[in-house]
Amino acid sequence: MFLNQPHNAARYVKTIFSSPDIPLFRDEDHESLYYCAVLALYKYNTLINGRKINAHSYNKLRWHIIQLFKWVCRGKLEDVNPTSNKAEKYTDKIIRCLQSDDREYIDKFETCQKIVDMVGLPSDDALKRGKFSADLRAKAAEIIGAG
Repeated sequence: MFLNQPHNAARYVKTIFSSPDIPLFRDEDHESLYYCAVLALYKYNTLINGRKINAHSYNKLRWHIIQLFKWVCRGKLEDVNPTSNKAEKYTDKIIRCLQSDDREYIDKFETCQKIVDMVGLPSDDALKRGKFSADLRAKAAEIIGAG
């Protein structure tokens, strides 16, 4: 979600944990980023498993969906450095949305799915390439603005 590499997660989740090139868990990273990412994945997986909002049709795209979610939720295409002092403030709005009593996150996830639909569902091969991630980012910039 915050590494901006959903194509790597879609390829092989195990690769992310074992690759020395991907700094996954670092002591200087803010914990709120980890909590936020896990909560977003949990909420989306719950929608997938519950067959809500047709999320099960996007199961292979869940890593891309949660990447889009942070931008859709915040209303701008902005990323944060995991070691930045701004990381906790960055995640606050996302976490509040995911924990909201009115479940506003469902509408946000639906918007993410619509962005995927606008780009087009990728083949299994294209899903694992950076180009699809870049195309989603470009479409998200069109839809929600660059920030």
